[in-house]
Order: sequence, then structure tokens, then C-alpha cells
Amino acid sequence: MNRRPRLGISIQVALVALLVGCGTKPQSKILDPYVITEATATLQPKATSYSRTMVFCFAREPNTLNPRDLDAYPIAREVLSSTLRDWNPSSYSPRIFANHAFPNFRNGGLQTIGTFSRQKIRIMLSFRKDMNWSDSVPFTVDDLLLSYNYLMESSGRNSPTLLSHVKKVNDLTLTAIYNSNGIEQSEIEIDNAVMSVLLPPLPSHIREPNETPVEFYNRYYLEGPNPSLGLYQLTEWTRGDHIVLDIRGELWNQQMETTAVIFRFIPEDEYRLAAVLSGECDLSVFENISSSLLEYIENAHSHNLLSYKYASVAGSRLLYVYSPNLCEVQITSKQPITWNVERWYFARSNQECGQ
Repeated sequence: MNRRPRLGISIQVALVALLVGCGTKPQSKILDPYVITEATATLQPKATSYSRTMVFCFAREPNTLNPRDLDAYPIAREVLSSTLRDWNPSSYSPRIFANHAFPNFRNGGLQTIGTFSRQKIRIMLSFRKDMNWSDSVPFTVDDLLLSYNYLMESSGRNSPTLLSHVKKVNDLTLTAIYNSNGIEQSEIEIDNAVMSVLLPPLPSHIREPNETPVEFYNRYYLEGPNPSLGLYQLTEWTRGDHIVLDIRGELWNQQMETTAVIFRFIPEDEYRLAAVLSGECDLSVFENISSSLLEYIENAHSHNLLSYKYASVAGSRLLYVYSPNLCEVQITSKQPITWNVERWYFARSNQECGQ
């Protein structure tokens, strides 16, 4: 079995970029030590073959896209941020509601019931009627209740929510009771109560007749979230290689220039780095990186060959390495990188970072 060399600080930028670009990998030949010079600083990543696609590279491929699976979390988080973007609490948009407004006491979405120590808050959620899954089936609150029932079934008696009496009124309206225990709640706490109802919905129309919520949940994320309710839908999952998300077209009058997002899986750190330098990957994610490779990345950054940034995600400290043609986007533990897809696409296309 041929062992691939650890390129580290001795990597020769031009050679490795050429090898990755041609789809081949170096054999057991040891490269001579090489120090980045001003001459190599002129090396520019080649244009990706997918001109309207953003490519993100990870080391590990998950067995499932279940967001509750910690081993799958980093990549599942990115995929779900595109396929269910408008249901993520951090990217919440009121346009999913019939009145285009977050439920509050003023618009009748929230109502205090009971008195004193028994006081509770009644939540009413009414959704707009033109939301469809990517297979053209209309969204209904049954999709939301399926997620809620999964949460209740999987958690057993240890209910993770202060909600009760979550009920369907009609296809686009549901109600719930928030148990405030008579304690006056701040607006943030009440907003969190509303968000606890807005779990990522599941397409109830593809559920088998005798399938429990837990069984359906596990199958749906094992096969990949399709159909989807967001801007992108999962159209291909080639095990051991990549996942492809394609644009659904115009959704809610929102047009996207980025027609697809690809997640590639490259186990070796050296080749994942080389893929950024060659332009095969717009961004690569690293965890537990070696000191020698980190030193190389820092040197490459000083010569504007690449950019990098750290972020803590699900308890792991991750290093994001990306093309200098991309904007210095905000990478945080609360924000999936795919939220910046459109901004990064324009930056790569225009060779500049706009606002």
C-alpha cells in the first residue's frame, strides 16, 4: 500500500495545486523543502469548473445528517442551514407567518390566560398559504407537529420544553400553551418560547402509515433532507465523495445567483489545503491540525495565498481556510458558513469584497 507523504511545511505550492487540479495525487516521492517566496505569491487559484457553485470541503463524511448526532453535526448544520434556512432560530424571518409579523401581544399572536401564580401564555401561530416543499406539496402545521411529536417521543418523560397543549387548529394554524408559572417573562424569554414551537419541520406527506415520529426522523436524515422547505434541496449524495444542494429556483421572490452548493469530503489535511490553493475548494475545514501544516498556512496567508479564521462549533475548535478572493466573512459558532454563500459568490466573481 502506497503511503501518501505528509507535505506540511515542505509542500511545493505550484506542484500540489497542479496535481489537485488534474485530479491526481502525488506518490511516495519526497518533495524538497520549499520556502514561500514572493514569486509564489503571484499564484492565483484557478477558476472552479462550477462557475455558479460554492464548494466547501470537510475531512469527515457523516453517516447521517441528523442534527442531533454530534459526529454529524458540523456538516449536518451546514446542509440544514440551506435546506431549512428560514426555520433556524438565528436566521429567523417573520415572512413565514400569515401577517408577516413575529407573534406578540399587540398582534394577537400571544395572549395571557389565567391569573397570578397560574398565569400562562397562549401562543397562536398562523402561517402563510404559499409555502411549498421542493416536491410542490404545500406546507401544513402537520409538518411542524411531526417534529414536535418526535421531540416528545425521543425525550420520554424528560420534556425539554415548557410548552403544553400543542394543537392543530387548521392546516396553517396551531396553538400552544407556554407555562410561565406565574413569573413575569421578558420579551426575549417569550420569543424563545415561540421559537421552541418552530422546530425544523418534517415533510409529513412522505411518512409511511405505520412509521413512528422517531423512525421517520431517523430515516429522513439518514437518506438526506429531501424534500426541503428552504432555498436549496439535496439532489445528490455520493457516499465517500460529495453532497450536492441545488437551488430550488425563485422562492418567495428571492433570486439567488449561487445555483448550487457542494460539500466535498477529503480526509487528508494536506490535500484539503491544496484544494483551496488550486481553487477546487472555496473553503476547507480543519480540526486538530498539525503544527507544521498550521505554520505553512500562516506563511501562505502572509503572502496572500489564502485566508483563515478560527471558530468553535459544537465544542470543537475548527480552522476555516479559504481563498483570499473571498470576503472576510463572520464565522462564528452561531452562524453556519453557508449563510454567506451569496456574498462569497459575488466576492469570488468580482475579485473584491463588497458589503
